Amino acid sequence: MQVFFNSESTTDQVAKAGETFLINLYGGNPRTSECDLNHLSYTLFIQSGTKARSTLARLPPTVDAARFHALRSYLQIQKWLGDEKNPLEWGWVPTQFGLSPRKMERDAARKSLLKMISCNRKKGCNNACGCQKAGLKSSSLCTYSLGKACENVSDMNLLEDSIEDEDDTSSSINNFIYKDIEDLYFQLDEEDKEQQTELEGFHHGPSERQRL
Repeated sequence: MQVFFNSESTTDQVAKAGETFLINLYGGNPRTSECDLNHLSYTLFIQSGTKARSTLARLPPTVDAARFHALRSYLQIQKWLGDEKNPLEWGWVPTQFGLSPRKMERDAARKSLLKMISCNRKKGCNNACGCQKAGLKSSSLCTYSLGKACENVSDMNLLEDSIEDEDDTSSSINNFIYKDIEDLYFQLDEEDKEQQTELEGFHHGPSERQRL
């Protein structure tokens, strides 16, 4: 853990030290070549299948999430030691409200899997939400987010929904326009036939119409 107290430590060194600490904390063995946080999380998830109850919040963070947590921890320790560092290089991002912690750069799992994860929360996506506790965005399968304004939905989902709505609206308008045009052509065609019949009767005259 001396890496966190060394003002010259690099981001990679801090991230590796932080991951090693978390692997030990969750009962893993960081000395094995194939053991990282992602593999440990998978192993613990498989083991939790034998239990009556299991929650995602009890699993270790991903390698990506742990990296930024370690960087922010290092920045705080260095601040306590009197060494000011650039927070943008150590797990923070600027927002319109100030600095905000960067939680992850990658998805916690495959997108196809994330869409299948859901919780049974029925009173809103607050701190009691299982998805939010695990650091995940609510999926379309979540009980509360289904047809409601869920606050834990991802910005990308909102954008996709908006695009789908625009596509549906555009398609409906196009269908209406095409149907309207077809009706108009049919109406004009019928009017042309009526006018043509009237013109033929006018040119033939009454005597010819009687013979016909």
